[in-house]
Amino acid sequence: MQTFSTHRIERATPLANYGALIDGRSVARVAADGSIDGDA
Repeated sequence: MQTFSTHRIERATPLANYGALIDGRSVARVAADGSIDGDA
């Protein structure tokens, strides 16, 4: 049986590789790999 690790290797994503999603109250940064960094 093959097992897979579920932890993500943390590494800094350059700010230029992010897009922004804005709803009028908060902003979420979305990296090119699909990961989301959000601030409420």
